[in-house]
Amino acid sequence: MSSKFGNGCFDSDSGYGFGSGFGSGGGESVLAPPPRIEGVRAALRRLDDGSPCLVVQFGVPCAALSSGVVGGGFLADCSAVVNRQVLKSYMSDDPEAELQSLLARNGFDRYGTLGFMTAAYVSDVGFAEHEIGSGTGRYAAVWATVGLGNAARAGRLREPSGGLFPGTINIVAVVDGDLAPGAFVGAAVVAAEAKASALAELGARDPDDGGAATGTTTDALAIVATGRGAPSRYAGTATHVGHAVGRAVYDAVLAAGRRYAARAR
Repeated sequence: MSSKFGNGCFDSDSGYGFGSGFGSGGGESVLAPPPRIEGVRAALRRLDDGSPCLVVQFGVPCAALSSGVVGGGFLADCSAVVNRQVLKSYMSDDPEAELQSLLARNGFDRYGTLGFMTAAYVSDVGFAEHEIGSGTGRYAAVWATVGLGNAARAGRLREPSGGLFPGTINIVAVVDGDLAPGAFVGAAVVAAEAKASALAELGARDPDDGGAATGTTTDALAIVATGRGAPSRYAGTATHVGHAVGRAVYDAVLAAGRRYAARAR
């Protein structure tokens, strides 16, 4: 089983933190190393409102399950995932409508684009890729951005706010395979477990009670499948798919979390 890691990292300045990785005038910079999944590419881009974003695009529309601000739920024909960086002061009465309008203005397919938001530096994205099985030539690739300003421990008694807090951990996991609906859910479960494991390694804590954080209050996830290969009915950690997704999520969140911690020092 082989794996690949990338820092996906560009130096950032104050404010949005564009850094040298973002092209001027809406240009983009393709992230290195590229994933070993045919037709998939990731780049840093600046939208027309000045906000930086991480864009993962697919040459052929893919099936997706996500909890994104835009396009949440099952999506049969996903062409792109956009993880938009916002200021910590971001406020909107309707974040979904605001983000949909922004994506449309910037040329993204209205019905095929998943949209996330975060106040974390998207230029500090963590990337990891692991082979599904051994010698298959198929991979699970993951991009993660991490902000821990609103770290939380799931299961702890708290008063839900119901609001949008632009901190968050956003994860985009792309599986070069054909997932049944149950396997999409299984992969999402594994991703959540791997994220919690990475946060434990980072020593992340819920600021309210000091307990180990399992995420933040506004995390988002996308599981995307290319539809290639034999169908997978399951995607738990005992399966090749789930094992690859779990390892890639763990490594990507750990890498991005370490960059977040370095900034916080």
